[in-house]
Amino acid sequence: MSGMRKQVGHEAVNQVRLGFREGRDPYGKAWEPLKLRAGTPLRNKGILGNSFSAQPDGDGFAVVSSDKRMKVHQKGMTIVPKTAKALRFRGVSYVAGSRRRANGSRIGNRRVYGPWIFRKKVVIPARPMIPEPGTMSPIWAAAFHSAIDATWKKFWRR
Repeated sequence: MSGMRKQVGHEAVNQVRLGFREGRDPYGKAWEPLKLRAGTPLRNKGILGNSFSAQPDGDGFAVVSSDKRMKVHQKGMTIVPKTAKALRFRGVSYVAGSRRRANGSRIGNRRVYGPWIFRKKVVIPARPMIPEPGTMSPIWAAAFHSAIDATWKKFWRR
């Protein structure tokens, strides 16, 4: 990617990660909280949040995710049983890991399974991570302008 496109693409990925840290969509709206367990949405192990990258796309770039779950969370989804009368899944919570490193910090979170949960349907709310195609978030626009200004200043200092 060219220098300017690379910088703006890098800033787009930074904006996705910032949205994960703050638990909000690109427009500043907070993600809907979790209903079946405590914690913050989409931040269990950081896999989804760290799966984003900027790829060249024509004269611009595309923000893509290597995680197949991204589309489900971006748009939301309703899951219903195909053949059974109800969906069945285990309730899960996470507690701070009990093992410690040499410096005293905890190692990971430990998954604790709760009772079986039965539902006729499960609605996963939309938690957008990137702006909808054809729209620009004011938050992202301001970040892009800053990245472009910084790139121009760096270019003209040579």
